[in-house]
Amino acid sequence: MAPWERAVDRLIGIGRAGAELSLVAMMALISLEVICRSFLGFSLTIVDETCGYLVVALLFLGMGYSLREQALLRVEFIINALPSGLRSWVELLFDVAALGFTLVVLYQMGRLAISSWERGMVAPTLMETPIYIPQIVMPVGALLLALGLAAEIARDLRSIAGGRSIAGGRSVDGGRA
Repeated sequence: MAPWERAVDRLIGIGRAGAELSLVAMMALISLEVICRSFLGFSLTIVDETCGYLVVALLFLGMGYSLREQALLRVEFIINALPSGLRSWVELLFDVAALGFTLVVLYQMGRLAISSWERGMVAPTLMETPIYIPQIVMPVGALLLALGLAAEIARDLRSIAGGRSIAGGRSVDGGRA
């Protein structure tokens, strides 16, 4: 594995930690809301909005990790049915197409967050959250996914050059691809 791939792996790990923290924060907020409503007779009123933002963070920050663990963007029952030589080429083609799509999403989400920041947009809610704050997580997550896809493409190219087929992150000969 090249040094840049190890760096991407570390960044994806940071994204995973952010996704995990988002999940824990959602669980804590929802539990606190249940306690407040059931036993104390009032609502925090911010839980719905905050949890909505945390769901977006969970989704976008977790995409890179899901890709790395071969749990995202895969239709394995079709790919695994292909002959080994063709399988590597199909995975490469799929990863390149996914990278292209991800770069478009990254660009558009970045533009959206910048536009919201420049306009000073705030949520029409009690919290009046500056919209760019939760929106900035989307291009960050898309960037992590793009970096992960670049690492997958490098792995695909090594597999093709070595004449091995990749199946779920393992080469057919049993070694780590």
